[in-house]
Amino acid sequence: MDRPTGITILAILGFLFGLLMAGLAALMFVGGAFLGTMLGAAAAEGGEAAAGAGIAGMLVGFGAVIGGVLLVFAILYFAVGYGLWKLKNWARIITIVLFVLGVLGALLGVLGSL
Repeated sequence: MDRPTGITILAILGFLFGLLMAGLAALMFVGGAFLGTMLGAAAAEGGEAAAGAGIAGMLVGFGAVIGGVLLVFAILYFAVGYGLWKLKNWARIITIVLFVLGVLGALLGVLGSL
C-alpha cells in the first residue's frame, strides 16, 4: 500500500520535531551546568559560597530535569514519526489522541483569555 502524502508529511514533521527536541534537551543539559558553574564561581568570589552553591545546584538540577523531559518528548516524536512512516495503526491513534489534546488545550487557552 502506498503511503498517503499527508502521512509522509506528518512522519517527516515528527522526525524534525524529534531532532529539535533532542537539540533543546542537549542545550538545557549543557546550559544548566554552564550557568550553575558560572553562578557558583561568582558567588565564591563574592564570599557567599554557601548560598551560591545552593543556587548553582538548583540551576544544574533544573537544566537536567527540563532536559530529561525534552529528551522524552524527542523519543516520542521519533517513535511516532517512525510509526507513521511505516503506516502503523498505533502511531495513527497516538497522533489523533495528541491532536485532540492539543485542540482541547488551545480551547482552554482561548477561554482562559476571555
